[in-house]
Amino acid sequence: MLAATLFAGIQFSFAFTPVRAAITSASAAKRSNLAWLPPASQSQIKVFAYLEAKAGRKVYRPDPLTPGGYTGQWFFARQPVTTDPQTVYPLIYGNLLVAKKLLRSDNVADRKLGLVVASYSNLWLRQSLRDTTLSPRLIEAFLLPYLDAAYSEDWRTVSRRQILEDANDAYQETHEVSHQATVLRLLIHSGSGVNTTDWARMALGELQASQGQYDEAADTAEAITNPSMAGGKGLAADWRKEADARAKAIAAQPVLDDPEAQHNSPHSKKNSP
Repeated sequence: MLAATLFAGIQFSFAFTPVRAAITSASAAKRSNLAWLPPASQSQIKVFAYLEAKAGRKVYRPDPLTPGGYTGQWFFARQPVTTDPQTVYPLIYGNLLVAKKLLRSDNVADRKLGLVVASYSNLWLRQSLRDTTLSPRLIEAFLLPYLDAAYSEDWRTVSRRQILEDANDAYQETHEVSHQATVLRLLIHSGSGVNTTDWARMALGELQASQGQYDEAADTAEAITNPSMAGGKGLAADWRKEADARAKAIAAQPVLDDPEAQHNSPHSKKNSP
C-alpha cells in the first residue's frame, strides 16, 4: 500500500473548467489510440448508478465536498477496514466523486491525485469486494481517459504503464478480447523498459493465438528481444507452424465444399440417372 505520507501536507486546488477538461480527456484518448472509449462523463454516470444500486440505498456526497478540502492524508484516512459491501460501495462512491472533481481540474497535481484516488478505488473494488464486473468500467471512466495526467515513471502507482496493466487485468477477467488487445498494444508502444514491452508482446501473442490468429501471434512473439523470454521465440515457431498447417488444410479442401460445385457435380442427385 502506498505510504500515506506520499501527499502529506500537499493541498490541491480545484480551479477547473468542464469544457477544457472534456477537451483534454478527448484529445488524450485520441492520442492514445483510445478513441473507442465512450465519453468519460457518460461512463462516470453509469459507474455511480452501479455503485448506488450495489449499496442498496441513496449515497450522499462526502462532507465536505469543497475546493481545497482534499489532501493525500484525507484520502488514505478513508481506506476501507471492512469487506461489507454496504460499507465499501458507498465509500468508493464518495471517493470517485472526489476523483471526478480532481480529474476535471486545470491543475496537474490535482489530476494526478485524482488518478491515485481512482486507482485505489479500483483496487478496493477488486480486493475487498471481488467485483470484477465494475472494474473495467471504472477504469474506462476514471483512468484511461486521463492517461495524459499519469506519471511517466514506471515505478509510480499511477504511471501510464500501471494503468494500462490494470486495464489489461480487468479486460482479461471479463473476456473483453478486443479491448485487452488494445491496451497490450499501447503497453508495447508505451516507451517502458524491455521487460514491460516484451511481457506485453507475449501476452498479446497468447491472446491472438487463443483467437486463432496464429500468424499475427507469431509476428508479435518474434519481436521479443529480452533473452530471459527466449521461450517466446519457440512459441512463435509453433504458432507459425499452426498457421501454415491451417492454410494447407484450407487449400486442400475439395472443390465439392463449394455448394455451387456440388450442385453441378456428376454425382449430384440432379445429374443421377
